[in-house]
Amino acid sequence: MYKSRLQELCQQRLWAPPEYTHRRGGPDHAPLFGATVSVNGAEFENQPSSYKSQLQIYTQKRGKGLPLYQTIRQGPVHSSQFKSVVTVDGEAFESPEYYHTVKEAESAAAKLALMSLPQEASSTEQVPVQPLSYKNLLQELAQKQGFTLPAYNTTSDGSVHVHIFKSTVTFQGESYQGEPGNTKKQAEMNAAKVAFQHFEDGRNNVLSSTVLTRPHLEQGTAGLSAGQQQVKIAEPVNSVFQASTATNHSASGATDHDYHRLVATNPLPLADSAKSSDEDIESCELKDNKLASPEPSTVAEEVNSAPGPELKASDGHRPEIKPSDGHPVPLASTNAVHSTGCGCSLITNRVQVYPRRPDLVLPEGATLLPFSDDAWVAVSLPTLNHRDAELATGADAGRIAPRVWLLRGMICRKIYLVCLLLLLHFASMGDAAYMKYKDPKQPTNTRVKDLISRMTLAEKIGQMTQIEREVASADVMKNYFIGSVLSGGGSVPAPQATPAIWVNIVNEFQKGALSTRLGIPMIYGIDAVHGILTSLGGLVKQLLLKYGQQAFHIPLLHVCRDPRWGRCYESYSEDHRIVQQMTDIILGLQGEIPINHTKGVPYIAGKDKVAACAKHFVGDGGTHNGINENNTIIDEHGLLGIHMAPYYDAIIKGVATVMVSYSSLNGVKMHANNDLVTGYLKSKLHFRGFVISDWLGIDRITSPPDANYTYSVQAGINAGIDMVMVPYHYTDYINNVTSLVKKGVISMSRIDDAVRRILRVKFTMGLFESPLADLSFSDQLGKKEHRELAREAVRKSLVLLKNGNSPNQQFLPLPKKARSILVAGSHADNLGYQCGGWSIKWFAASGDITVGTTILDAIKSTVADSTHVVYSENPDESFMKENDFSFAIVVVGEPPYAETVGDSTELTILDPGTDTIRTVCSTVKCAVVIISGRPVVIEPYLPMMEALVAAWLPGTEGQGIADLLFGDYGFTGKLPRTWFKSVDQLPMNVGDPHYDPLFPFDFGLTINSSQPGFSGAEQLRDRNGRTIYLVLSSVLSVILIHSSILA
Repeated sequence: MYKSRLQELCQQRLWAPPEYTHRRGGPDHAPLFGATVSVNGAEFENQPSSYKSQLQIYTQKRGKGLPLYQTIRQGPVHSSQFKSVVTVDGEAFESPEYYHTVKEAESAAAKLALMSLPQEASSTEQVPVQPLSYKNLLQELAQKQGFTLPAYNTTSDGSVHVHIFKSTVTFQGESYQGEPGNTKKQAEMNAAKVAFQHFEDGRNNVLSSTVLTRPHLEQGTAGLSAGQQQVKIAEPVNSVFQASTATNHSASGATDHDYHRLVATNPLPLADSAKSSDEDIESCELKDNKLASPEPSTVAEEVNSAPGPELKASDGHRPEIKPSDGHPVPLASTNAVHSTGCGCSLITNRVQVYPRRPDLVLPEGATLLPFSDDAWVAVSLPTLNHRDAELATGADAGRIAPRVWLLRGMICRKIYLVCLLLLLHFASMGDAAYMKYKDPKQPTNTRVKDLISRMTLAEKIGQMTQIEREVASADVMKNYFIGSVLSGGGSVPAPQATPAIWVNIVNEFQKGALSTRLGIPMIYGIDAVHGILTSLGGLVKQLLLKYGQQAFHIPLLHVCRDPRWGRCYESYSEDHRIVQQMTDIILGLQGEIPINHTKGVPYIAGKDKVAACAKHFVGDGGTHNGINENNTIIDEHGLLGIHMAPYYDAIIKGVATVMVSYSSLNGVKMHANNDLVTGYLKSKLHFRGFVISDWLGIDRITSPPDANYTYSVQAGINAGIDMVMVPYHYTDYINNVTSLVKKGVISMSRIDDAVRRILRVKFTMGLFESPLADLSFSDQLGKKEHRELAREAVRKSLVLLKNGNSPNQQFLPLPKKARSILVAGSHADNLGYQCGGWSIKWFAASGDITVGTTILDAIKSTVADSTHVVYSENPDESFMKENDFSFAIVVVGEPPYAETVGDSTELTILDPGTDTIRTVCSTVKCAVVIISGRPVVIEPYLPMMEALVAAWLPGTEGQGIADLLFGDYGFTGKLPRTWFKSVDQLPMNVGDPHYDPLFPFDFGLTINSSQPGFSGAEQLRDRNGRTIYLVLSSVLSVILIHSSILA
């Protein structure tokens, strides 16, 4: 069916016939077929049927059990790879390598099985082609024409063994009966076929009756006056909307019923017609003594220009078209445009007008019309079918209207003037509408509404797609209308990429997006740094803009209720009130929100701001036993009071986007939770930004992931997800969404809601006015004032947990002048360990991953020149006995990790950290600094040390730790979460009945200047007497100013 439609399209547009190139793959007994078709210079390639489906067909034909697939997974959750083992009739076949998705792995395993299984079937055996669905065609016809849907009456002969079904379909007041069938479906299909073909045949008969069939005009240029040059007509310059002179339909055998059908298929109303016949049209002489005149520069110029030479009939008189009785004969149409009185009417034929050239050729079926002249040739063509009519609308419709000069030389000047006025009216309307969404003075909602009204389904689905930088290109952006690109953890265009490299690649993608028909810009997002806080929001915004990135995935609003969770260091606290306060980072990123701003509507202050993303919605910090992506079991009161609370503040502060959590809530995957995503977030909280999935988030709706991708797409989008982080296989996603929409599984209203939200954010960001990145902020990275801010954040985040073994004797601050100082531990001289996960790369790494100051370097630069600093990562007992140290500083902690890899049931520090503490602290007085993203087991070693400092993940500025150890500043930080005694107590949070911590929530010592050991530094307090709290960060520790109300 589609081959014939494509052939017709090429004929209508005078293109060369389509050329097909066939491909065959797979084993001989289960081949996979594909094809590429070339149309007018463009190539289109289909995807062959899948190996999984071919394997299933293979087993079914041979009476074997269906294939069974088992998935093997390796690597961290964020970048897992998969193998698959398929078992067929007791024999197992394993995919040869690991793949990005389960789907690819299973396909590879199925391919291997097909190639290995015995070739019992003929190599020519293929899956039968599905018959044409006339039921669908008939229903589609009814919907397009606004008819009542067809009604089927199907009966059976009642036989017990063999049922024979007969069906009759009622359509447009008539009944059609098809041939009997063995099934009810087949019988109804046969009836639909009869009805559909009858309707099509009737319509074709009517259309043929409207073509002027004067013998001397029927075949090409036959009938032209002697001596004229042959006229060839290629692609027309333009097409005037469906109009021609009317003929007497009764004379040609068409009935009024046929014309009723014709009216329904014609997008324009029929006009009153004058009765006429072939005899009413005089033979015309077309003079071809000059080429077409140049196109007028303006419509006004053409209107004011002199008309072309008069058209003369063979008897020398100007031809006229008159009704036989002098009066118009109205057609069956309730919206008729009345006759002009001169006998000319608009009916259903198309008029094509071409500039006269010596090499013009009339298209097949064209009939030369009498209002041709020396400059132009007008022909009548059969009415466009419904599909062609759709192709003539859309983007080209607005450009057709202004070219009214093609009507030059029409014999009926009244019709000409009416058409001219109408076309000018539509042209002005088109121009005004076209400019609306591009006009920044228009309200955002007006711009959004206007743009959506212009978008095709493909363009809308493209906006709902976010792909990874690795698979993006300018062509991909253009061809698939991609709405967003992201850089996942560690995804960079080049190692140590400069700002110029980043800006260039972002702009390359953006230019691809802007080159589309509507020029909708894309959003470039990034997994920036998880856990950055308020005082650093403005700094982070500048750094991201420097690289051309417009949106990124913070703040993280999860309330971590169990430190065994591998993402607990990304959380601000176990107390939702602290997390709520930390939503102020949104103001640093997006700008201060106006007082009268509408709640729930995204707000971004200008092009020097970036869009924030609140995540992960909702409850991911409360999963069972702290297992990543697991199930949160909680009642409504606990959900709304603890985990939902930070989102109230984020939405009030105008956050642009919200990301959904991998986790489940009481057994329901959040990516498929319509009640919370649509019902609560969008409807109850009135969030008007867009909701985005997590990385491969919809794939994980099923278990195992990607087990049924079509269902996952359906469930995710219908739950309320507006943009899907695909991130790699975007064509699968786009094809699935398209198919589900066309089948009605996903409604167009849901698609429009998603696109409306995405466009609202893009307009709010100012992307339509300033889509391209530049190097305005290229001088910001690594500035001294930025490093000083990071150093200050480190100082204010440290928590002093122990200071001396007796109440009257402090160990800190340490003296800068000493004979010899030992610095030990795996984390003392390791910048990667200081930074933790989500630093440079997803999991970060050990060593000098970036530029910064290690704790060892900071100590060396702080102490006096006369002080000897010795570093030994893990000294043994003999080393300790051979050296006489004044005191020691031991720096130990956790290795870098992210997400599921960080899940831990033991919460111990990295080996040999505990041995280092025992060896050093049993020999010399020591201060222990813990580098970790969460509380760890430390109680058994606490008596051995003189002082204990929780430094969390201080990032690159290790100098901030030395500032406090040696007394240049005082300790002010407080614990944002409970420090347990043993993991057996977990989960344990402040307020729990069994609360018995090693260090409670809100705990933190300060240095007492009245006690021995104090170095003279002043104690720091907030000016308003409020307490300074720390929060955890992956790259920069930052402050939380915690009100005394919570104290």
